Amino acid sequence: MVQVDQNSTQVQVSEFFIVGFPSLQQEYFHLVAWFFFILYVITVVGNMVLVVVFALEPNLQKPMYINMVSLALSDIGKCFTTVALPKLIVRYWWNDGTIGFYTCHFQKHMIHYFGSLNSLILLTMAVDRYLAICFPLRYPMLMTIPTMMVLTVLCWVTAHIFPGINTINLIQMPFCGPNQILQAFCDNGTLLALNQRDPGNIQVLDPEI
Repeated sequence: MVQVDQNSTQVQVSEFFIVGFPSLQQEYFHLVAWFFFILYVITVVGNMVLVVVFALEPNLQKPMYINMVSLALSDIGKCFTTVALPKLIVRYWWNDGTIGFYTCHFQKHMIHYFGSLNSLILLTMAVDRYLAICFPLRYPMLMTIPTMMVLTVLCWVTAHIFPGINTINLIQMPFCGPNQILQAFCDNGTLLALNQRDPGNIQVLDPEI
Protein backbone atom coordinates (compact mmCIF):
# COMPACT_ATOMS: atom_id res chain seq x y z
CA MET A 1 0.00 0.00 0.00
CA VAL A 2 1.19 3.50 -0.77
CA GLN A 3 0.22 6.99 0.34
CA VAL A 4 0.46 10.10 -1.83
CA ASP A 5 2.36 13.01 -0.30
CA GLN A 6 0.15 16.11 -0.71
CA ASN A 7 3.20 18.42 -0.77
CA SER A 8 5.01 16.61 -3.56
CA THR A 9 4.52 14.17 -6.40
CA GLN A 10 6.18 11.33 -4.47
CA VAL A 11 4.21 8.30 -3.33
CA GLN A 12 5.11 7.22 0.20
CA VAL A 13 5.20 3.52 1.05
CA SER A 14 2.91 2.72 4.00
CA GLU A 15 3.66 -1.00 4.28
CA PHE A 16 6.19 -3.58 3.15
CA PHE A 17 5.85 -7.13 1.89
CA ILE A 18 8.14 -9.83 3.29
CA VAL A 19 8.88 -12.25 0.46
CA GLY A 20 10.79 -14.68 2.69
CA PHE A 21 12.57 -17.22 0.54
CA PRO A 22 12.00 -16.15 -3.08
CA SER A 23 12.78 -19.52 -4.65
CA LEU A 24 10.48 -21.51 -2.34
CA GLN A 25 7.55 -23.09 -4.17
CA GLN A 26 4.06 -22.50 -2.77
CA GLU A 27 3.40 -26.19 -2.22
CA TYR A 28 6.03 -26.17 0.55
CA PHE A 29 4.68 -23.11 2.37
CA HIS A 30 2.81 -25.04 5.08
CA LEU A 31 5.75 -27.40 5.63
CA VAL A 32 8.09 -24.45 6.19
CA ALA A 33 5.53 -22.80 8.49
CA TRP A 34 5.29 -25.94 10.63
CA PHE A 35 9.07 -26.22 10.80
CA PHE A 36 9.47 -22.65 12.03
CA PHE A 37 6.54 -23.00 14.43
CA ILE A 38 8.08 -26.08 16.06
CA LEU A 39 11.46 -24.33 16.19
CA TYR A 40 9.83 -21.31 17.84
CA VAL A 41 8.05 -23.38 20.49
CA ILE A 42 11.20 -25.39 21.32
CA THR A 43 13.30 -22.23 21.64
CA VAL A 44 10.83 -20.41 23.87
CA VAL A 45 10.03 -23.40 26.09
CA GLY A 46 13.68 -24.42 26.44
CA ASN A 47 14.81 -20.96 27.51
CA MET A 48 11.83 -20.47 29.83
CA VAL A 49 12.72 -23.74 31.57
CA LEU A 50 16.17 -22.30 32.32
CA VAL A 51 14.60 -19.14 33.75
CA VAL A 52 12.16 -21.11 35.95
CA VAL A 53 14.88 -23.44 37.22
CA PHE A 54 17.02 -20.44 38.14
CA ALA A 55 14.12 -18.81 40.00
CA LEU A 56 13.23 -21.97 41.95
CA GLU A 57 16.74 -23.19 42.81
CA PRO A 58 18.51 -20.99 45.42
CA ASN A 59 21.89 -22.62 44.74
CA LEU A 60 21.85 -21.23 41.20
CA GLN A 61 21.27 -17.64 42.24
CA LYS A 62 24.86 -16.57 41.73
CA PRO A 63 26.42 -13.91 39.46
CA MET A 64 27.42 -16.41 36.76
CA TYR A 65 23.90 -17.83 36.49
CA ILE A 66 22.36 -14.35 36.36
CA ASN A 67 24.30 -13.93 33.12
CA MET A 68 22.97 -17.21 31.81
CA VAL A 69 19.37 -16.22 32.60
CA SER A 70 19.91 -12.87 30.90
CA LEU A 71 21.27 -14.67 27.83
CA ALA A 72 18.30 -17.07 27.84
CA LEU A 73 15.83 -14.16 27.94
CA SER A 74 17.62 -12.36 25.13
CA ASP A 75 17.63 -15.58 23.12
CA ILE A 76 13.83 -15.69 23.36
CA GLY A 77 13.59 -12.24 21.85
CA LYS A 78 16.42 -12.13 19.36
CA CYS A 79 16.00 -11.93 15.60
CA PHE A 80 14.83 -15.42 14.66
CA THR A 81 12.65 -16.11 17.68
CA THR A 82 10.02 -13.71 18.97
CA VAL A 83 10.99 -10.74 16.77
CA ALA A 84 10.99 -12.37 13.33
CA LEU A 85 9.62 -15.92 13.49
CA PRO A 86 5.93 -15.15 14.22
CA LYS A 87 5.65 -12.95 11.12
CA LEU A 88 7.53 -15.51 9.02
CA ILE A 89 5.14 -18.23 10.22
CA VAL A 90 2.17 -16.05 9.24
CA ARG A 91 3.81 -15.43 5.86
CA TYR A 92 3.87 -19.13 5.00
CA TRP A 93 0.86 -20.36 6.96
CA TRP A 94 -1.68 -17.81 5.70
CA ASN A 95 0.32 -16.41 2.77
CA ASP A 96 0.28 -12.97 4.38
CA GLY A 97 3.60 -11.19 4.05
CA THR A 98 2.44 -7.61 4.56
CA ILE A 99 3.97 -5.68 7.45
CA GLY A 100 3.27 -2.07 8.38
CA PHE A 101 5.80 0.69 7.77
CA TYR A 102 6.46 1.42 11.43
CA THR A 103 6.14 -2.24 12.41
CA CYS A 104 8.92 -3.09 9.96
CA HIS A 105 11.15 -0.39 11.41
CA PHE A 106 10.36 -1.62 14.92
CA GLN A 107 11.27 -5.18 13.90
CA LYS A 108 14.53 -3.92 12.42
CA HIS A 109 15.30 -2.03 15.61
CA MET A 110 14.64 -5.07 17.82
CA ILE A 111 16.73 -7.38 15.62
CA HIS A 112 19.75 -5.11 15.89
CA TYR A 113 18.95 -4.43 19.57
CA PHE A 114 19.05 -8.10 20.53
CA GLY A 115 22.20 -8.59 18.47
CA SER A 116 23.89 -5.79 20.43
CA LEU A 117 22.45 -7.13 23.68
CA ASN A 118 23.87 -10.60 23.12
CA SER A 119 27.31 -9.11 22.51
CA LEU A 120 27.14 -7.07 25.73
CA ILE A 121 25.96 -10.06 27.76
CA LEU A 122 28.82 -12.18 26.40
CA LEU A 123 31.21 -9.35 27.29
CA THR A 124 29.86 -9.33 30.84
CA MET A 125 30.27 -13.12 31.05
CA ALA A 126 33.86 -12.77 29.85
CA VAL A 127 34.60 -10.16 32.54
CA ASP A 128 32.99 -12.39 35.17
CA ARG A 129 35.10 -15.41 34.16
CA TYR A 130 38.25 -13.26 33.98
CA LEU A 131 37.77 -12.11 37.56
CA ALA A 132 36.99 -15.65 38.72
CA ILE A 133 40.14 -17.09 37.11
CA CYS A 134 42.64 -14.30 37.70
CA PHE A 135 41.43 -13.16 41.12
CA PRO A 136 39.83 -16.24 42.72
CA LEU A 137 40.26 -15.03 46.30
CA ARG A 138 38.88 -11.56 45.63
CA TYR A 139 36.18 -12.71 43.23
CA PRO A 140 33.37 -12.97 45.86
CA MET A 141 33.98 -9.32 46.80
CA LEU A 142 34.50 -8.04 43.25
CA MET A 143 31.53 -9.73 41.61
CA THR A 144 28.53 -9.78 43.89
CA ILE A 145 24.90 -10.37 42.94
CA PRO A 146 24.02 -6.61 43.14
CA THR A 147 27.04 -5.80 40.95
CA MET A 148 25.98 -8.36 38.35
CA MET A 149 22.40 -7.09 38.43
CA VAL A 150 23.60 -3.54 37.73
CA LEU A 151 25.77 -4.76 34.84
CA THR A 152 22.87 -6.77 33.45
CA VAL A 153 20.47 -3.82 33.56
CA LEU A 154 23.10 -1.63 31.88
CA CYS A 155 23.42 -4.20 29.10
CA TRP A 156 19.66 -4.27 28.48
CA VAL A 157 19.41 -0.47 28.47
CA THR A 158 22.53 0.61 26.59
CA ALA A 159 21.93 -1.93 23.81
CA HIS A 160 19.13 0.38 22.60
CA ILE A 161 21.43 3.34 21.93
CA PHE A 162 22.99 2.66 18.53
CA PRO A 163 20.03 0.72 17.03
CA GLY A 164 17.75 3.51 18.28
CA ILE A 165 19.79 6.26 16.63
CA ASN A 166 19.88 4.28 13.39
CA THR A 167 16.12 3.64 13.47
CA ILE A 168 15.29 7.31 14.11
CA ASN A 169 17.46 8.39 11.19
CA LEU A 170 16.15 5.73 8.82
CA ILE A 171 12.47 6.23 9.63
CA GLN A 172 12.71 9.89 8.58
CA MET A 173 13.95 9.01 5.09
CA PRO A 174 11.44 8.75 2.22
CA PHE A 175 10.43 5.30 0.95
CA CYS A 176 8.87 5.90 -2.43
CA GLY A 177 10.02 2.93 -4.48
CA PRO A 178 9.58 -0.86 -4.24
CA ASN A 179 8.28 -2.28 -0.97
CA GLN A 180 9.24 -5.96 -1.31
CA ILE A 181 11.71 -7.32 1.27
CA LEU A 182 13.50 -10.22 -0.38
CA GLN A 183 14.30 -12.07 2.84
CA ALA A 184 12.65 -13.28 6.04
CA PHE A 185 12.66 -10.08 8.11
CA CYS A 186 13.28 -6.34 8.07
CA ASP A 187 16.87 -5.31 8.65
CA ASN A 188 19.01 -2.23 8.16
CA GLY A 189 20.63 -3.27 4.86
CA THR A 190 17.34 -4.19 3.20
CA LEU A 191 15.57 -0.98 4.22
CA LEU A 192 18.50 1.13 3.08
CA ALA A 193 18.35 -0.60 -0.30
CA LEU A 194 14.63 0.20 -0.57
CA ASN A 195 15.07 3.79 0.52
CA GLN A 196 14.73 6.42 -2.19
CA ARG A 197 16.77 9.42 -1.22
CA ASP A 198 15.97 12.99 -2.16
CA PRO A 199 17.87 13.92 -5.38
CA GLY A 200 18.76 17.25 -3.78
CA ASN A 201 20.59 15.40 -0.99
CA ILE A 202 22.48 13.34 -3.55
CA GLN A 203 23.69 16.52 -5.25
CA VAL A 204 24.97 17.86 -1.95
CA LEU A 205 26.86 14.64 -1.27
CA ASP A 206 28.36 14.48 -4.77
CA PRO A 207 28.32 17.77 -6.77
CA GLU A 208 29.30 15.92 -9.95
CA ILE A 209 26.01 14.03 -10.11
